[in-house]
Amino acid sequence: GDLEFFGAHGLAEIERPFLLMTGSEDYPDEKAELWDGLRGDGHQHTQITGGAHNVFTDYSGIIEDQSVDAQTGFDIVNAWVLAWARVHSGDRSAQPLLFGDVVVSAAAVDVP
Repeated sequence: GDLEFFGAHGLAEIERPFLLMTGSEDYPDEKAELWDGLRGDGHQHTQITGGAHNVFTDYSGIIEDQSVDAQTGFDIVNAWVLAWARVHSGDRSAQPLLFGDVVVSAAAVDVP
């Protein structure tokens, strides 16, 4: 999510659970401002340790420094987004992944 698209007022209006996925090397001030602007319950911030802005793309590690390769970034994002969709559509079987009861890669994922 780009903070400029929502603005502080727009963030406060989000009524559904919000999944924020970031890389630890990506714009820390903007991440904090976006996260702090959310209201309500059920939001989750998942951070890929060592990932930069493009950790989720084919550009992973090419145009910026990061320690996560593109395939690992894709695997993490795919697993987390699918788990998020399952949990928030009523299938609780993926909940252990989202809340740290199942470790995918302790070196790569942090739930702050």
